[in-house]
Amino acid sequence: MSIRTYNKLHVKESATLVVAPAPKFPGESDNDPLRFWTTHPTHPCLVNLHVFRDGWQGRRGRSNGASTGRPELIRQLAPVIRADLDQCSQVTVRRVIAGMRAWWRLFDTVEAAVPMGGEQTLTVKAISDISEIHRQCASDWQMHKSTFNNFLRILNLTRVAFKLPRLHWRAPEGEIPRRHLPPQWQINEIRFALKHGWRAVLHRWETLPNVPSCEASKDGFYPDADDARMAFHLCLAGTGWNPSVLLSIDIHSNFLETHPKDPSRYLLRGFKARGKSEQIIEGLFKSRESAGIVITALVKRTMPLRDHMYAELAEREVEYDSLRVKPMPQAELDRKMAEIVRLREGCRSPWLFMSKQGVCFLHGENYSFTGWPRSNTFLGTLVAGLNEGRSPEKCISTLKPSDFRDAFAEYAYRVSGGMVLYVMQVLGHKNPRTTQEYLDNTVLNDERNKLYSIFSNALWEEIEANHRVDPTILAKVSRDGVVSEEERNRLSDYRALRRSRLGVGCKDPTHPPKSIAPDFEPDGKAVCLVQRCTLCPENAVIFPESLPGLCKRTVELRFLELRMSAVAFAESTFSTELKNTEFVLQHFDPNEVELQLTGWEQRIENGDHRVIEFEGAKSNEGCSFARSIDPV
Repeated sequence: MSIRTYNKLHVKESATLVVAPAPKFPGESDNDPLRFWTTHPTHPCLVNLHVFRDGWQGRRGRSNGASTGRPELIRQLAPVIRADLDQCSQVTVRRVIAGMRAWWRLFDTVEAAVPMGGEQTLTVKAISDISEIHRQCASDWQMHKSTFNNFLRILNLTRVAFKLPRLHWRAPEGEIPRRHLPPQWQINEIRFALKHGWRAVLHRWETLPNVPSCEASKDGFYPDADDARMAFHLCLAGTGWNPSVLLSIDIHSNFLETHPKDPSRYLLRGFKARGKSEQIIEGLFKSRESAGIVITALVKRTMPLRDHMYAELAEREVEYDSLRVKPMPQAELDRKMAEIVRLREGCRSPWLFMSKQGVCFLHGENYSFTGWPRSNTFLGTLVAGLNEGRSPEKCISTLKPSDFRDAFAEYAYRVSGGMVLYVMQVLGHKNPRTTQEYLDNTVLNDERNKLYSIFSNALWEEIEANHRVDPTILAKVSRDGVVSEEERNRLSDYRALRRSRLGVGCKDPTHPPKSIAPDFEPDGKAVCLVQRCTLCPENAVIFPESLPGLCKRTVELRFLELRMSAVAFAESTFSTELKNTEFVLQHFDPNEVELQLTGWEQRIENGDHRVIEFEGAKSNEGCSFARSIDPV
């Protein structure tokens, strides 16, 4: 047996951790284990753990108060933290560090709760001092699940390295977040405002003279911060992507390409770092407000700004190389390297704009906020402008940029008829539970509650009035709220229609048209023997259960077509009947149609089904038609 078939997960969990040295990065200090640069390919950052060794003072007006340093604890955790964060982006690093700060404050709180000189000491100096009491305190605080799990993962890896047993703690559940989503009409109003705003930007660029220089920024030649945010939020509304995916688009990659099956469309590609999945959205080249065309226009307009940023990057890199060989404080080298990392990110970004500080770009810190205080958001300002002069009942609710993804999920849910798997596909999720969280919003929940109330009332009213339950009536009431008496009678009449051998209803089977049965003599009792229903639009009524019979007739007609000359088949009504039947089948599920057609083809091939019997009325072309094997 090959060794590849063995399950070695137990070996991985019990093995001693050996932290491999991280790759060298410019600005890294070899003799400081508490300070290192991550090696993320596009968003590296400096990780400084000194604050956990020395402690920190609380900021006024902030919830994160002062905390004491724990030198031995951070010394034990540092190698694992370094290995864990080595290839992480700046956003992930900040989230993990913020979670560790929360645990440091928790340790201080637990220590302060025990009187000095007591019988039990809860001072945390090393990893072995972290106990069940701290887990309970985290639960009592309702610590966020990711904060708890991130630190627990690092702690368990460190404990394994020191040959200590793992801690099998369960993360606090916390409160289930409730997604507040504005109604669809409000989302549409915001999208229209973003479209009109972007059109105004394009119109301004088209009316200005073509002077590609940084001095032209004073005349609005280049996009400013509001223009870039207008384009960014318009793309968010049109793609349903996370803001981080849209921000991380690299113009040097093949992010936009022509659709392989339709040259009028394009494919826009993004990459979602969390989950490492590719996000793809389609769009039309002719639409100036679609995400791919907006980004292309922005990139083209900002090319001189990007060239300027490239030149500045080259200067900073030369300067940094010269400073590295000189005695220089490490903090100064870190500052220079952070500036180089910022410039590299800007050169890749499509979201460049001009400001008083020079050439800037949108990133995770500024894409949503228009200034200080940070409560002044771009969308908040836009919505405030839309609400001016409106009555309270017509005012638009404020929303966050990430709400566009929730709105996109709701739209996909509606157009797919409530298919969670379709929403999962368009959002690029790997787990249906994640998709279900997006669909758990206030709009859909209110609609579900309303629909349940309507359905329940209709159910009991039908039982009380008619002493039975009709699924069709319940569906009509749930959809439209009411069923008229005329609609009830029409439904009853359709259900009473006699069915042909194809399962098609016939309004008047005792009086078939002369074009189908020219020799038929109506007597009020005899019924149509031909039953070529798709040639009889005046009497035929198609039902969902007509699918098998229509597929059978389609296969029969194709069988006849292969055995007749092309001229004879074209001149007969068989060709018209085949076209009509195939047209009707287009209104059924394609997969079910294909399954039924394949089944009837196999029956004819095996001899289980006979196509026609040459008995029955003659057509006006002089050829015999099939008599119904299963007469009405």
